[in-house]
Amino acid sequence: MSDYDQIDQGLKGLSRLTASSQASISFDAVWERAGQLQAKHEARQRSGMFAALFVVGLGAGMGVPQTAAFASDAPSITLSGGDLTPSALLHVTR
Repeated sequence: MSDYDQIDQGLKGLSRLTASSQASISFDAVWERAGQLQAKHEARQRSGMFAALFVVGLGAGMGVPQTAAFASDAPSITLSGGDLTPSALLHVTR
């Protein structure tokens, strides 16, 4: 039996359905299944995006060189020297 014969038999079976039996077919199950497929697709997409960001984050973290940190006193710009005094900023001479 070829594929065309199977399709023809399936179409003949559908043509024998009466209007009352067609009305009883509920499309709720179809939409429910479509929603399930969409939810699975979105879950896979979120998982893939998380995995990609995780790998990029690990790669960026491992690519940063580790340098030693030393504590030192930073010179205070506002407290050092007289070059930031109001008279120096206004170019006023004494």
